[in-house]
Amino acid sequence: MNKKIIDETNVYMGIDTMQVQSECQSLLTNEDVPYINKSVTVNSNNGIYSYRLNPDKACVSPIYNNSDFEQAFLLMINEMGLKTPRLTRIDFRLDSFDDSTYMQLLKLNRLIIMMMSLDYKLKNRYFSEDFLTLDELTIRSQNTRLELENYNKAVEEPNGDVKSRFELRSKHLENLLIGEENTEIVQNEWVKWVARLTNTITKENFEEVQNTANFYLVKRYVKDKRQGKKFNINEFLYRYGCNIFTRKQLVKFAESIGVKSPEQFASNYKKRKTIEFFSYKDLALYTRKIIAAGNAFFDE
Repeated sequence: MNKKIIDETNVYMGIDTMQVQSECQSLLTNEDVPYINKSVTVNSNNGIYSYRLNPDKACVSPIYNNSDFEQAFLLMINEMGLKTPRLTRIDFRLDSFDDSTYMQLLKLNRLIIMMMSLDYKLKNRYFSEDFLTLDELTIRSQNTRLELENYNKAVEEPNGDVKSRFELRSKHLENLLIGEENTEIVQNEWVKWVARLTNTITKENFEEVQNTANFYLVKRYVKDKRQGKKFNINEFLYRYGCNIFTRKQLVKFAESIGVKSPEQFASNYKKRKTIEFFSYKDLALYTRKIIAAGNAFFDE
């Protein structure tokens, strides 16, 4: 990948969704204000109310710094009349407004999600597309406490400015008390995500995800052939090339399915077809950009 593309790509962090619990019932409902989502629940056993909130909708424009976020948060809980609210979920969003780099970011975000999925053994993995337009919509991996998702925001909100959105979600938090004097717990959750990214995005894991992806690519290729499906290797790669991240990985895949001269095949394929390859340096640079966006949110 051209390093200049990553260098010139701007990424900004905000907070998309947060969930709070309180023993107080809100004075407002989602019909009164836009920042309360419809998913409002109450635990009948302990009388605890749970509210899903969107800080952006408490303001005129999307929030990309901590000061505006804290103001929006305090506005919401004060208007709702919540006493001693406790944070149980926080969704960090990383937005890009660059339309020309969407496909490259999509594949990089996919790679990070796959690496985190392997490293943290996230068993629930999803991919969706619009079956009519064939637009890729979302890639997600999760367990009960962690969730990563990439959105095609240009399709979801065609009139919006955000083209790509990558979310890192912390769920089922241990009822962290959050209020006017204790909003730093949000930053503490971001610090945990920085540690996860730093620990996962390594050369060793980069190699592992390529080997694992190839294992399943070969498995799918053999299965489709056995089922009598008519296709050639170019058609197969057109459909599944999103899971091939380096030239080396493509060579190994070609070798595994019995292609003659796999090195030459990989070179010819790259010349004739559109496929994006990344180096570990590309991945590390993009990860640093994500971390820098989050740190800038809190440092302002």
